[in-house]
Amino acid sequence: MKNSILNTALYTISALLLISFSSCEKDIETLETIDQPVDLSTRGPGDIAAYTIDVKKFATLIEDNYKNQVSGLSYVIYNNNQIYYNGTGGKGWARRPVDAPQVAHSAQQRQGIASTTKYATALVVAKMLEKNGKTLDEKIHPYFPTNWKPHADFKKITFRQLLAHETGLFKYGNKYAHVKRTVEGGIDIAEYNNKVRDYDNINYFLPHYIIPYMIGKLENPNYLAQLKTLESDTNKLKDNLAIAFLNSFRNLVFKPAGLKYWDKVSFSAWNNNGPMNPENGNKFYTSLNMSEKGSNKSDGNYGSGPGGLYISASEYGQVISAAVQGKIVSKSMYQIMRQERLGFDWTGSWSKGNYYAKNGAAGSKEMLIDFGTLQLYVMTNCNLSDLHTNLNFYVNALNSCVK
Repeated sequence: MKNSILNTALYTISALLLISFSSCEKDIETLETIDQPVDLSTRGPGDIAAYTIDVKKFATLIEDNYKNQVSGLSYVIYNNNQIYYNGTGGKGWARRPVDAPQVAHSAQQRQGIASTTKYATALVVAKMLEKNGKTLDEKIHPYFPTNWKPHADFKKITFRQLLAHETGLFKYGNKYAHVKRTVEGGIDIAEYNNKVRDYDNINYFLPHYIIPYMIGKLENPNYLAQLKTLESDTNKLKDNLAIAFLNSFRNLVFKPAGLKYWDKVSFSAWNNNGPMNPENGNKFYTSLNMSEKGSNKSDGNYGSGPGGLYISASEYGQVISAAVQGKIVSKSMYQIMRQERLGFDWTGSWSKGNYYAKNGAAGSKEMLIDFGTLQLYVMTNCNLSDLHTNLNFYVNALNSCVK
């Protein structure tokens, strides 16, 4: 956590006890192997596409397209719930030799990611609504610190509008006080009334506050009482909100997705045993110069909410595949998320149906695409290339692989 270690330890323990999130997996030092994908025999014929895709060709096209363009490349393809990548699923370096020990990039290698994290944020919000019998049209304003005074126009905003970036919210900065100002100040009422989709990180910062207060108000009155007690001490409250939000991610998204280390996934650098010094993790680069030393992932939490996840392509690909199968939210909810771009940026068509995509860029560059029967997650640890924007490349490449 960003604040004092003592405060974090004390309030982490109490939050964990009250929320009743626990785990008992044994820590393992070596990098995990991917779990066995779902076998086709476990699904009905209606779940299997009537066409085939040359996934080896698709993977090769991706690798070749970004060869010599990025410092390190990592990707995973899920086709009919089956995981695939060529070789190790990566090219280049997660840590260059100049940042010894050198580590080749691969589908298993974790790194910090940027705005593709919003996909998982949308899932955890949707799951919280479903598990508590609420809909996307629930208002968001009841789920903030009780000593905040939401503006009358802010009280109009629903979860559906929040996840669709159709709120008219103003972002003042990344601190607690900035978010409070967003909630208590007015909104761009013209944008709101005209349903303008105005992409802004503030819409996905707010769940950092909303989710813990949903737990308190809808599931655990004792936890709500604890939050109210902490509201007089902003630093202690922020620590508590951060751990509650992270545990919700773990329990509502990563655990049902079947991640082996679901209880370790974090917004800060981590390994199979838990949190680790970011100096020992992946590096970010700004050039192809092999003598350039890399930088570390920044702190995973701001006063206004968490930054990007630290995760591998294979792990995040498993999350996407699980979401498509209805293992995280219901299939009907997931279809709404697709159609209304809740957690997605774009929707379009390819030769066999529609696709839904989300990208990210902040030191890293990422692309997440749900093609229906096939899901792709690809990322790099540098700010080079058009990997995060060139949708036409991915669509045309996949079209060329259909048999």
